[in-house]
Amino acid sequence: MGFRNGSYATVFGIETKSNTMTTLNIATSRKHKETGSYETDFSGFVACIGTENAARAAKLKERDRIRLADVEVTTVRDPETRKTKYTNFTLWQFHKEGESGFEYKPTGTRAAPKPAVDDGEVDEAVNDDTLPF
Repeated sequence: MGFRNGSYATVFGIETKSNTMTTLNIATSRKHKETGSYETDFSGFVACIGTENAARAAKLKERDRIRLADVEVTTVRDPETRKTKYTNFTLWQFHKEGESGFEYKPTGTRAAPKPAVDDGEVDEAVNDDTLPF
């Protein structure tokens, strides 16, 4: 699945840096269609930022399964050399296996579906908020 919102990951290491940051070593994998075996498609260190998020991450154990709920990837250049790039992986929110929310349900905001166009007559039951004027 890769490193993205909704992916399942396995925790392989936990390091508490401060009370607002915990680093996790995680990996995600995907099932190969022909062989049926799993292949790692992401493996790396991820920063859990924020007091509550870092504390929850510090309580994890090796081999715990988590669901990535809100992730971010940023690239920063070294200000001195201007040549070296650093890629940072941040995990803003996750759900541990067995917790509510472990099953992924996207939380993005989407516009309400527009009503279908029919013969042009306005239904009296239609709320005035959906009318264009």
